[in-house]
Amino acid sequence: MHVSQMTHNLLGIYLTITGIVGLIANFVVLGMFYRTPGRLSPSSMVLLNLTVSDICILLLGFPIHTVVNFAGRWSFGDVGCVLYVFFGFLFGTVHIGTLSVLSYEQYRAISEIKPDAVPTQKYLDRLHRRYVIYITFIWVFAVFWALLPVIGWSKYYYEPYGTACTIDWQHNSARFKSYIIAYFIGGYMLPFGLMVYSYAKIVFMKRACRIVNRRQL
Repeated sequence: MHVSQMTHNLLGIYLTITGIVGLIANFVVLGMFYRTPGRLSPSSMVLLNLTVSDICILLLGFPIHTVVNFAGRWSFGDVGCVLYVFFGFLFGTVHIGTLSVLSYEQYRAISEIKPDAVPTQKYLDRLHRRYVIYITFIWVFAVFWALLPVIGWSKYYYEPYGTACTIDWQHNSARFKSYIIAYFIGGYMLPFGLMVYSYAKIVFMKRACRIVNRRQL
C-alpha cells in the first residue's frame, strides 16, 4: 500500500503537535498529584494510573511514529517493531481498563454511600486496598494480553503502508484470527461494556432521584 511522502509529513507534523500538547497536559496533572500532601485518595490513585498510562503512550508513540512518518519508512528494525506494539498494547489496555474501573467505582459510590454519611477511616482503608487490587489486576491483565503475541498466539508485524507496526491481522489462519477476536472481546468489549453499564446505571439513578424529589414537592 503506497502513501505519499506529503501525507507522511502532514501526519508527522500532526503527531508532533498533539504529542507535545498531550505530554504537557499530562505532566501538569502528574505535578498536581506530586504536590498533593499525604496519601492519595482511592479515586486519585486511579486517575494517577490513567495519567501514567497516557504519558507512557505518548512517550512511546508520538516520537517513534513522528520519526518514521518523516522518514517514510519504519526505521527501528524487527525488534523495535515488536517492542513498539507490545508496549502500545500494554499501555492502551491499561488505559481502557482504568477507565472501566473508574466508571464502575463512580457507580458504586453513588449507589452505596448515603448523601449525608461521613465515610469512616475503616471504610476508606478498605476502599484504598480495593483500589490497589484493581490497579494491580489492570496491569497484570494488560501484560497478559500484550505478551501473548510474543510467545506465539498471533504476532506483531508491520502494517501494509510500512510506517507502523501492529498485531498481524493480514493472516487468515485460526492462530491469528482467534487472538484478534479474543482480544477484541476481552480487551475492548468487556471494559467498554462495564463503562456503558456503569454510566447507564448512574443516569437511571439520577433520573429516579429527580422523580422522587418532584413527588415530594
